[in-house]
Amino acid sequence: MDESNAVSFVTNEIITNPVRSEIHITHSGSPPKTHATFAITNKKPKFPSDLWETGQLIYSLRNPVLPPQNVTDKSDRILRFDSRFESGNLLKAYHLHGDSYHLILEQDCNKSGSCQWFYFQIKNIKKEIKYTFIISGFHKFGGVFTSGSKVFVYSEQNAKATGTSWYRDGTNYQFGITQKSETDKRSTLQFQMKFNYDNDTVYFAYGIPYTYSDLLNYIQKWQKSSNQIFAHEILCKSYGGRDCPMLTITNRSIPANKKEYLMFTGRCHPGESNGSVVLHGLIEFFLSTTQSAQYLRNHYIIVIVPMINIDGVIEGYYRICQCGHDLNRMWTTPDPNKHPIVYHTKQLLAKLKPKVYIDFHGHSRMNGTFAFGCPNADENHDREKVLPKIISYTSSAFSYGKCMFSIPPKRQSASRCVAKLEMGILQSFTLETSFGGIVNGKFSSVLYDEGLWKKIGLDIGESIYNLLTTEHSKIRVLVEKELKLNVTEPKPLIKGIISSQSIKIATPMKGCLNGSAQIIHNRQSQKPYYGKKLNSTIIL
Repeated sequence: MDESNAVSFVTNEIITNPVRSEIHITHSGSPPKTHATFAITNKKPKFPSDLWETGQLIYSLRNPVLPPQNVTDKSDRILRFDSRFESGNLLKAYHLHGDSYHLILEQDCNKSGSCQWFYFQIKNIKKEIKYTFIISGFHKFGGVFTSGSKVFVYSEQNAKATGTSWYRDGTNYQFGITQKSETDKRSTLQFQMKFNYDNDTVYFAYGIPYTYSDLLNYIQKWQKSSNQIFAHEILCKSYGGRDCPMLTITNRSIPANKKEYLMFTGRCHPGESNGSVVLHGLIEFFLSTTQSAQYLRNHYIIVIVPMINIDGVIEGYYRICQCGHDLNRMWTTPDPNKHPIVYHTKQLLAKLKPKVYIDFHGHSRMNGTFAFGCPNADENHDREKVLPKIISYTSSAFSYGKCMFSIPPKRQSASRCVAKLEMGILQSFTLETSFGGIVNGKFSSVLYDEGLWKKIGLDIGESIYNLLTTEHSKIRVLVEKELKLNVTEPKPLIKGIISSQSIKIATPMKGCLNGSAQIIHNRQSQKPYYGKKLNSTIIL
């Protein structure tokens, strides 16, 4: 390997790529009809001994003229790589020999150089050749690839021929530690793959990409199909100056002052795209015609900030925002200039004090889907466990045994902890879903895909209904008995009186990202949770 092209894993320089915000790749198609299963992995991985000393540099994110992208010779078998598009992540590519390639990921610009996410394009593919891909740069020394996870693949020709979108593929997986020097020690993934089409354009990704542009397109779709119950506004601008959408779902024919709130957030960590897919499934549940969704729309105002870290998503970061911070460690004292979306979302949480708050994430180490909640030492002891336990009954992919209810010192600035500690929100959770697969229930040994992730979102919606309904819920009664709680039916919501001290949502709520809404909320019974008094009006 040419030393002039060597890469250092950790850097303090924040580098943005303006091209990424200009080029968005659309991946059409439906989830595969059959689910992929866990790979058989090599428990004693072996990588080329000269991995870091050999290879010809054929792609560099920083050098767009290397190499020539156009293929002019049919005998040219060298693959072409690209990651200069929204959410892309591939720093360099080396051709080792034959049909083997060493791919190096771009690390986040923080102390640990965090990196798990990848997403890049491959061209000049030859049919039925067994390619070997070696991907280096993962900052975690373990993870779902050690237990049999596979990469996601999107083939443009396969999508046209079969209508299939992202699917899992690859054989001969192994994952382990490699190092370029004593200080640069990283994990490496190696696998092999054959393709079914010549001259195909293929994409590899750690998880199914869910970009900012995707979100905006979905919002337009939801507004068009559900404009009577769906609205979207601008909460604020991101650090990079981009509009942050806030979604509202409710039955507008019932006065707002007669309702409480449910609130959901996603993508604090930009590389955890699977969290967005699960949240997408929950949104589709809230927009559905099921009786449980209608009940929640009639009794609650559902508020969603679907993408907290917009800039990081666009840049292809794994964990940080554009100013280099982990946004899920900034909720105690968010900087309104550096962390504007967290700052305004926290204000919204404090004002609305939702009945349920869930922040959606992805997990790179453990398999399954599970929740992290906050414990209670008062009369509500163990009440925080009711919703996760209900989800374990409605979703066969949910692993209640992996749920934890604690507030570790290093997590006190996470959104779920701040929602509980500062705002007293009992039902406050981080919902984690693995990048790997399912380890219990009827789908045990199956790897997650788009359909399975969205189904979890639907199941969470049904679970919230069972938690909150004033009608009899057999599941809730069963769960409360299991947890040895006093079995009670929720009381009908108290009907408020419109006044200067009650909640008001400005109407009509325009279905336009350039529109705005006022939320006025100042309950006298609430104590402020900040060092200074909050304004009673938030302009979203």
